[in-house]
Amino acid sequence: MKENKYFELRGYYPLWGFLLDGKKEVQKAIATHNNQGWHVVQFEWGSSKRTLFGMLVQLLIMWFTLGFMSYWSGFAVVFERDVLEEENTQHERSSEAQIINS
Repeated sequence: MKENKYFELRGYYPLWGFLLDGKKEVQKAIATHNNQGWHVVQFEWGSSKRTLFGMLVQLLIMWFTLGFMSYWSGFAVVFERDVLEEENTQHERSSEAQIINS
């Protein structure tokens, strides 16, 4: 059985983003998840959730901080890993036991 996980990283960074290395952030996030047994299924730069209001807020923050704080749209990754049926059965049994004891 397969288990999926959605991971997204984005945010504000100081010094106009000069200290931000996007490739290193991606490598660090993927390496962390790979060590936990996850594998990349889909990768996408940026955010598809940008709205006009969000863009205006980002521009206002940059304007009020004289550009010191800048927004990085980041990336989104879908991970997948195999889950053993035995682990899944044990999880279901513990969930049933919690419901019965409640």
